[in-house]
Amino acid sequence: MSMDGHDAGSPHRQREPRNGVPGPAGPHVWMLHSADAAIVRMRHDGGPLGVGMPIPCVDAFSVIVQRRDFTAHRLWKRGRLVFRGGHAAGTLAITHLGDEWRCAHDAPFDNVRVQLPAAVLEDCARDAGLRGGGTLRAPPGTRDPVIVALLQSLLPALTDPACAAPLFVDETMLTLQQHLLRSYGGAVGRPARPGRLSAAQHRIACEFLAAHAFDRVSVAAVAEACGLSRSHFTRAFLETTGRTPQQWMLAHRLQQVHSLLRGPLTLAQIASACGFADQSHLTRTFRRAYGLSPGAWRRTAGVTDTG
Repeated sequence: MSMDGHDAGSPHRQREPRNGVPGPAGPHVWMLHSADAAIVRMRHDGGPLGVGMPIPCVDAFSVIVQRRDFTAHRLWKRGRLVFRGGHAAGTLAITHLGDEWRCAHDAPFDNVRVQLPAAVLEDCARDAGLRGGGTLRAPPGTRDPVIVALLQSLLPALTDPACAAPLFVDETMLTLQQHLLRSYGGAVGRPARPGRLSAAQHRIACEFLAAHAFDRVSVAAVAEACGLSRSHFTRAFLETTGRTPQQWMLAHRLQQVHSLLRGPLTLAQIASACGFADQSHLTRTFRRAYGLSPGAWRRTAGVTDTG
């Protein structure tokens, strides 16, 4: 068992003045919150940080993936040294935070971790029709490409939380929770088929997403409008539309972009009007979807590119 102890509540985080910028002698920290979890990236390129303060005891699980080799780490549980060594890049550690933990970072590190309350996992299991999953365990040195890919997909959101899409973050965390329950919680059972949204629920969901297409709307808000749990709604929406709520919303926003590209607005103005962080964000998203930039699309459509 091993854990990189700088989770939410660690004294090292209190030194961080803002996202991604290190405080005195402290690591860089990027933090993001979903509806029910804290996601943190921590990177330290300097010398040993020393022994941290005891980590607050909470009924939650810390899930950590190392982004590079972490060669020297010590960990105490209830005052007893239980680990001395390192963690290879790509390895996973899962720890329950119900005991008193302390750790010392004795080498540079770069990792991403998620803190998930046990009650959140219990709700997820119940909603998905799974049995068990009361605790999570991963053998030392575990590698899990699914978890690595899920956390990797959150790095842009961690870098700039103000521009992160809550729908995407929530959907990613729901996928992570179900994977953890099945792979490391011993949860069993055939996932309950959510079926399709009713015609009324489908209309409510699409109208809600369209009305909030340029807002920071969450899965919970859309699910509540439909009278469903987040997990049930997400799966039923995908079953009904063939898209996740985030994919549906992005497609809707890009339709608005197409309409505006035929008019006189500049690309920067279109980006702002359609809820993108800036023109570069719009260009990247448009190119991924259509294989060409908005300016190039304008030229192929015979529209004068105004910027």
